[in-house]
Amino acid sequence: MIDMTTNPISIDRLIEVLGIRLTDLAIFNPTVGNIDHSRDITVLNTEFTLASELINFNYDPAKTVKAVDAAWNSRDCKITQLSFDDIAWFLPHLEATENTRSLEAFQKVIQYLFSPEGCPWDNAQTAQSLRHYLIEETYELVDAIDHENETEIMEEIGDLLAHMFMQTAIAEKNGHFTIHDVVQSANRKYVRRHPHVFTDKQQTTDKPSLEGTWEAIKKKEREQRGISGQNQESALESVPFSTPSLSRSQQVLRRADKEGIYVELNPNSELLNDEKLLFSKLLECIVAANSLEIDLEEILRDSVTRFISEFKIIETLSAGNISNLGKDEKKQPWAAMIDSNMNIS
Repeated sequence: MIDMTTNPISIDRLIEVLGIRLTDLAIFNPTVGNIDHSRDITVLNTEFTLASELINFNYDPAKTVKAVDAAWNSRDCKITQLSFDDIAWFLPHLEATENTRSLEAFQKVIQYLFSPEGCPWDNAQTAQSLRHYLIEETYELVDAIDHENETEIMEEIGDLLAHMFMQTAIAEKNGHFTIHDVVQSANRKYVRRHPHVFTDKQQTTDKPSLEGTWEAIKKKEREQRGISGQNQESALESVPFSTPSLSRSQQVLRRADKEGIYVELNPNSELLNDEKLLFSKLLECIVAANSLEIDLEEILRDSVTRFISEFKIIETLSAGNISNLGKDEKKQPWAAMIDSNMNIS
């Protein structure tokens, strides 16, 4: 709201000059908030530089607006013709396609594409049918980051953002959840997982302490999901199945290690101290697999999936506390994955 003691402008006179009803008057003070471009607004010129910067930032310079000067004369003019001597500016609302700097407007553009009046192709899509495109866009962003191409990074982030709005548009259309549900869930999660920033600033912030805190928080979240009526989530559940197999393997084994299921190379293995040798062995495996016409991706995916299945069994038997199990029980997930270089601990 405007402090009329410091901005003695007659609202009645302003309504009369602009030719609008009181109920249509949406006053905006550029010193206290953001512009709501979805409706007509009146900007009281309390700070010319700030107000003009906000308007120039959001509006097309060719946009026609109405200005009111100190003598209560109104005139139609372009954004670039606004004057320091004006006491108020009346700005028409922006359609979503015009309001190009607003997240909310971009969301509305995507929602319209997925509405009955929108694009037939978009309307035919499902969360599953868009999956392939989402993966492609993700890799394109990673590639832009690797090439340090800021223009392409910006464009690819935009494509990913569009996919987020596509997924929420589909979910909302099917009555599952809205973008606001997504934001609320994410907001709460990131605050919850950073107590050292938001709720307990005295907490130790060295890497081992933070990792321990994160694991404890995530474990509690899994337990709460179980209490809420769902099957209790496994410690390995959140590793996506569609992750490339080598990356998926590393993530699964790293998390299993934290739960007490771990494997170590023979202490005398050269692989522990020779990165080039490790890379060479990987290449040898690839060449050999090609010679045998074996799909390494599928083999590794199947092996890790079997590991996860075995892990879940002993996880259930131990009621989620694998560290209490005996050594032999902990070996079970490795039954189909051990070779001569490995030594189960």
